[in-house]
Amino acid sequence: MLPKTKNDHSTIRRFPLLAGEASFILILASIFTGINYLILKSSLVTHCNPGIAFGIELPMVMFLLMWAFVIGSVAYLLYRERCFVWGYTLILAGGIANMVDRILHGCVIDYIRLVPWNVFNVADVSIFIGALLVLWYHHMKSKISN
Repeated sequence: MLPKTKNDHSTIRRFPLLAGEASFILILASIFTGINYLILKSSLVTHCNPGIAFGIELPMVMFLLMWAFVIGSVAYLLYRERCFVWGYTLILAGGIANMVDRILHGCVIDYIRLVPWNVFNVADVSIFIGALLVLWYHHMKSKISN
């Protein structure tokens, strides 16, 4: 095993996947045992989302092509913009975590409800925060270059 280098971001890449699966396991345990393992129990639900964002359903071929294009594009940008990995890594990790969920369960399991019209999961939060970081980075980069 190679020693970790200063630029090793493997923990960052794994966090959304591990946090998402761990919280999903705790939610299932709460449902089946009736024991409250999570503080946010009143905000937790389980929803099997077969579609993309907001439950929009696409044919599987179109979904897979779109997913591969987005993941490939983000991976390329991560490679190209090596000086800023946080945002791109969070987007990649969240996208991969949702795909793992889709493969394991046939849908993405969403379980956090903060507002009545939307349910999401930890991977979705990772994608959102990553996108915000990328936007902020490019905004700051353009301000510096001007």
